[in-house]
Amino acid sequence: MKRYPGVPPFTTRQANIFFGRDYDIEMLQKLISLRKQVLLYSKSGLGKTSLLNAGVLPKLEGKFTVLKIRFFAYIKNISLSPIDTVIEVIKATILNVENLPNTILDDLILDEQYKKSLWFLFKKIQLFNRTRFILVFDQFEELFSYPVEQIELFKNQLHELLYIDVPDNYMQLIANKAGFDEHKQIDALYEKIDLRTVYAIRSDRLSLLNHLADKIPDIQKTFYELKPLELDQAKLAIVNPANAGANNNETFETEPFNYDENAVDTIIQKLSVNGTQAIDITQLQIVCQRIETIVAMKQNETLNSRKVVIIISDLPEFNDIYKNFYKEAVNKTKEPEKVRKFIEDQLIGKNQRISLDSINCEYFVNAETLQNLVDTRLLDVEPNSTGGYNYELSHDNLIEPILEEAKQRRQQEADDLKVSEELDERKRIEKLRAKYRNIILVMSALIIFPILVYITSNGWYSSYKNSEELKDLLLKFVPTVNIDNPYKYASDQVDYYLLHGDEKPYERPDPYAEVIKYLTIQKISKDLPKGISREMIENQIIDLKKCSELLLSANQNYYNLNFKTAVSLYQDVIQLKSKIKTPFYMKEFCKSPLEHFMVDVCPGKYKMDSFFVVNISRPFKISKFEITNAQYARFLTEYKSDTVKEGDFVGQRMINLTGKFRFVKCHIEKKDTLFVVEQGYECFPVVYVSWFGAYEYCRYYGGQLPTEAQWEYAAAGGHKLGKDINNRYIRHFDYAGSDTLLKVGWFDSNSDQREHLVGSLKANQLGLFDMSGNVWEWCYDWYMNEYPKGEIEDYSNNIKANQRVVRGGAFNFIDTINKCCSVNMRGTYRPTYVSSLGGFRIVFNK
Repeated sequence: MKRYPGVPPFTTRQANIFFGRDYDIEMLQKLISLRKQVLLYSKSGLGKTSLLNAGVLPKLEGKFTVLKIRFFAYIKNISLSPIDTVIEVIKATILNVENLPNTILDDLILDEQYKKSLWFLFKKIQLFNRTRFILVFDQFEELFSYPVEQIELFKNQLHELLYIDVPDNYMQLIANKAGFDEHKQIDALYEKIDLRTVYAIRSDRLSLLNHLADKIPDIQKTFYELKPLELDQAKLAIVNPANAGANNNETFETEPFNYDENAVDTIIQKLSVNGTQAIDITQLQIVCQRIETIVAMKQNETLNSRKVVIIISDLPEFNDIYKNFYKEAVNKTKEPEKVRKFIEDQLIGKNQRISLDSINCEYFVNAETLQNLVDTRLLDVEPNSTGGYNYELSHDNLIEPILEEAKQRRQQEADDLKVSEELDERKRIEKLRAKYRNIILVMSALIIFPILVYITSNGWYSSYKNSEELKDLLLKFVPTVNIDNPYKYASDQVDYYLLHGDEKPYERPDPYAEVIKYLTIQKISKDLPKGISREMIENQIIDLKKCSELLLSANQNYYNLNFKTAVSLYQDVIQLKSKIKTPFYMKEFCKSPLEHFMVDVCPGKYKMDSFFVVNISRPFKISKFEITNAQYARFLTEYKSDTVKEGDFVGQRMINLTGKFRFVKCHIEKKDTLFVVEQGYECFPVVYVSWFGAYEYCRYYGGQLPTEAQWEYAAAGGHKLGKDINNRYIRHFDYAGSDTLLKVGWFDSNSDQREHLVGSLKANQLGLFDMSGNVWEWCYDWYMNEYPKGEIEDYSNNIKANQRVVRGGAFNFIDTINKCCSVNMRGTYRPTYVSSLGGFRIVFNK
């Protein structure tokens, strides 16, 4: 037997090596002896199970029959019901319980349904030998993973067991039996069952007990909180097991040994991060178990009888221990690679633990995996103010070894990938060389020589007397290579193909596809721009398709060294391009939605109010304009739905296409499978979009909604602002770019009570338009009435509430004393809300 069990909790047979909890053992034992129900709670990993197994329960054995019960997390079609679990524990603990002699209960001639109740079983045992019971429910929070009907049945039966002398249904049976009140066991039947219950539960799950309060009102009346080990308790837990004697039937893997006092102090300092944090018991056991391995090696190497003494130089490298612990915990999960990425990228930032709420965590790993990581003590979990839970690494000691392990793993992966790629490249080049060795010779004789003859005989090349003219023409359409003359280019093409295999020049993306797609949508819009007819747009589409076909053919001919044909086709492309004219509204906003005219914003500290400073630690990009109708219509067409199709928000409405209020309506409508914009409103901000619609648009294109801190920082001017003496950026203007709202924003005084073309007023210092007025803009954050105090890095309020934050004010805001369109003015709406006033913009974090 090991002197230190490591990660698993102590068992009853390890009571002789369980140290440091004497006070807790004494206090909890007294409470159990004096009270019918005791609630034991603590943070996960502080040792509730060990305290019960190795500390309290051994001292109660002989006085009580202890029934230790754990339900385990519910698995459909596999798990026993909570009632059946208790019954199975009774059968395993009390031998021959099913063959006890008949009692008054049997004489009542009960149906089988009566015999399946907990009250019947415990009462029958009591009638036979007057046993005193203690039911110990370990990890009691697992009960609440079971179906509601099973929890209800358990709750009702536990209520009978704890509070009812004789249940009503039994009383009715007795009343119906003539003369039964003279039965010799009738008095014993009315005696209370001598039963005590202990519920051990994590502190972050205490609220679950409210589900039982209607039937078990005293469940939280008597409680005991298990707190982290004090330093002197931790010393006992380290030192005493090393000298403990074995039980009668057990032997230790090592002989007794000692610790040097300085070594103990060093262990304590390492475990407590120089006294700044509570000692994690799991880490203590892991470290001491590793030390025990070192002791075993020392004892095997020496023949003298002197005790081994552990000194500072014998202590293991703590980071290596934590690395192994981390790797083992991750490898126990079903998807270790996904878990590693989640922990390394999401739960650690700037060498600090990050606490992440369960909603965000479950974007990366599922709830079962999170529970497994908590069970192995790699993660801690705490309740948050919204009724959910936050997860974080269990200790700061884990950060450095995890980052080191991540760095080593990534380097190894990069090295392996490089070796693999080099090997594949060598194989591919050798294969290509073997295939094309003879072709090169044939090409030289049959193609290049005739070309040179043709050139010198005043052939097609004669029209390009200046080789730079040909080079300039070709470079407009083909990969950058040396094109001093056709012969040299032919040679380069052959070398390029040998080295790059299937990467053919004519397989590049079609540059005209996006414009063709956009014009096809515009062609069926309700109204067309002045001077533009459907026939004109159709002709543009035909010309662009012809350009696309000519370009493809030119590239193919050029690749096959058909220079004369290729150059002729390139000239046709240039000529066709020159006659295509695109209206302004198409020219600017028919680009890919990934090109949202982004503005770079650099990091910095920014004072959001008198007591709150946000540290924007990472650069990000934010769209220069509010998202327009044209952009959002394109998204809806690609997405093929105006409701969320997947994820946590599936089924939520993204936009109200029929929305209309006073002068403002939704300018997007659905035609067959396309979503089209009313003519003239392509570059106006999209409105009637819910938070879910804004969120899904950003997610679809790989971005996100700005956090409230990102939005205000950018609106105020970001890194273009001046700094105060504390190196914090400070606002120069009340509004986004000016102290005069008329210059930068559409509001009640200048808007005619409607939205306006984006970017039509002055931009702020970063080049962002309409951050004040026009339409208010959704932010990612849930709304909280007050900001936190102090300085917070990359602040975002993820604590679930009823409403989301909106910023910037809108075209109908009366901007008087309150300055409703100022950069620090906040608003709030339900995420389902759609309005003529509401839009958004997109952010890409770097």
